[in-house]
Amino acid sequence: MAHGTSLRQRGFSLLEVLITLVVLGGGLLAIGGLYGKIMNGSAAAKERSEAVVLAEQKIEELRYTQYANIADGSDANPIAGTAASYARSWTVTTSASPTYKDVAITVSWTDSRNQSQSAVLTSRISGIDPVRSAELIATVSSSSSGTGSGTSSGTGTGSSTGSDSGTGTGTNSGTDTGTGTGTDTGTTVTTCSTSYSVTATSSSSTISGSPVSCSHNSGQSWTCSTTASSGTSVTISDDLGYATASIPAANCSSNAVTFQCSTTFSITAQTGASSITTSSGSCSNTSDKSWTCTSSAAKGTTITITDSKGSGNSAASWPSAASCGSLSHSF
Repeated sequence: MAHGTSLRQRGFSLLEVLITLVVLGGGLLAIGGLYGKIMNGSAAAKERSEAVVLAEQKIEELRYTQYANIADGSDANPIAGTAASYARSWTVTTSASPTYKDVAITVSWTDSRNQSQSAVLTSRISGIDPVRSAELIATVSSSSSGTGSGTSSGTGTGSSTGSDSGTGTGTNSGTDTGTGTGTDTGTTVTTCSTSYSVTATSSSSTISGSPVSCSHNSGQSWTCSTTASSGTSVTISDDLGYATASIPAANCSSNAVTFQCSTTFSITAQTGASSITTSSGSCSNTSDKSWTCTSSAAKGTTITITDSKGSGNSAASWPSAASCGSLSHSF
């Protein structure tokens, strides 16, 4: 009896191939979208990290800026980073008591998706110079002393120290207690604001000093100020080289400072019997009608020279502006 032979077919049908392609395509699309999000997230993190670093750099820069000069501002030009271009600005809020300034640094940029982003970093800057704050801590704490005693019981040895007042615990399984008293003889340092109204030698002078900051008002008028402990030594100078009698130390109040120079007047009197006087300084007779007068005053100050017998035995006067040099006049 003959039997028919059955043939087993091998391979994939067209429908199976299509389904496989659809599933594979969907997976690839999902992976592509996820990769894009990962890249965007990485770029955003890098941009924000750069912005925070720029803000921290500005805060450190302001900390080493003279306290009186810390004010609102912004960078003149954008800052080019590796991930974006950044604009940086800062605002300052001042507190008078206690003395400090709150600084807010804002860094803004446009990210890789063309969206505006910003990061804000805030910090507080004390009105005390960081160098002087260390001195203050050392001064207050250097004279503090304390005594303490303690007893221990147990399998170990206990130890205790007292600082001003307190209790001590043994360093082993034994427990001890100690009490101490201390006396603080440190001197409290008071920091305050001192201002100086300065009259320069001339309107072309430049006034500077330490530890003060100076600003020009108009003409010969300048204002200098400092925040320092009372009694701190202050120097103020006129770049034209003229001197002032003294600069008051920081005293928590307002002070007046006038820079002066010496002007010499060579005077020829009307007669040998004349007496020459000056409104500022002194005069001396050198010979017959020749007199020499000297005066110390700010440049431009009006100095009046008077001849007691200047005209018909009547007094005559000559007003002249101090020149910080030599002048001559004949009555």
